[in-house]
Amino acid sequence: RSRGLGDVYKRQFNYFAYVNDNNVVEQVITCDDPDKLRSIQQYQALGLSPGRWIQATEKTRRPSKSNNYDPVKNIFYPERRFESWHLNEETMWWEPPHPKPPITEKDGRLISTWNWDEDTLQWIPQTCVNCGPNDE
Repeated sequence: RSRGLGDVYKRQFNYFAYVNDNNVVEQVITCDDPDKLRSIQQYQALGLSPGRWIQATEKTRRPSKSNNYDPVKNIFYPERRFESWHLNEETMWWEPPHPKPPITEKDGRLISTWNWDEDTLQWIPQTCVNCGPNDE
C-alpha cells in the first residue's frame, strides 16, 4: 500500500535535545521514531561534546539551542539574557527586577512593546511606528 499525503501528516514528530555535561542544549532534532534516534546516537557524527539526548515532552517544554536543562525538574528553560534577572524556581522562567508595564498610550502614541535596558534596569517604551497623535 502506498502512503498518501494524509499519512505523512498523521506521523508524530518528536523533539530531541542534545544536552552537554553543563546541562546546556547544543543541538535539537526532530525524529518520528526513537529507533532512528538510537541509530543517530551510534554514529555521533554531529561532533558534539559529551552529554546525552533528552526527548522533549509536554512537561519538559520544547527545547531550543542554548536553552538550559534542569535534570532534577526535567525541564528546559531559556538562557539568561540579562544579569539582573533571576530564575523563578517554580515557573523556570527568568524574571526582571520589576514587571514589564502593560501596553498603554504615551503622548497619544500606542506603546506596542517594552524593551529591557540592563544599564538603567528600566523598561524602555517602544511606540507603534504607524501610530500618530490623536487628532480627535
